[in-house]
Amino acid sequence: MYKSQYKSNIVPNDLSIQDKAYLAGILDGEGNISLLKNRSRNPRVRVQIANTDYRLIDWLISKTGVGNINTRPGTEKHKTAYTWICNNELAILILQQIRDYLVIKQDRCDLAIKASNLLNEFQDREDFSFNMEYTYNQMKMLNKKGPI
Repeated sequence: MYKSQYKSNIVPNDLSIQDKAYLAGILDGEGNISLLKNRSRNPRVRVQIANTDYRLIDWLISKTGVGNINTRPGTEKHKTAYTWICNNELAILILQQIRDYLVIKQDRCDLAIKASNLLNEFQDREDFSFNMEYTYNQMKMLNKKGPI
């Protein structure tokens, strides 16, 4: 069972160079950039970072000024886990700030930004659907777990 605590502002804070680099490092190591399909089949962008130390999640909220916090209660074998989640336009605005500092997930960042831009680019629904599906499948392949 997940417990969600909503904390969000309209626009992310402008990050310092040090904070951009730190956030990029955390996202590279502990985070995920993904496209999630909804009922209208238009993927939405999600950035999330999970950790068992709430201080990191608190830092993300205080520095970015945006995001949701999901809490997964601990068990006998696992600590309580916290996940900072940022969706759609807010996620894109964060990714645009840290893109140049990402090492491992820069390709996923580029695909997320591309998917966001596709919503504004295509007037023809068929062209949009084809390009969005291609972008979604590329992201899915990059995020695949297990041996390549």
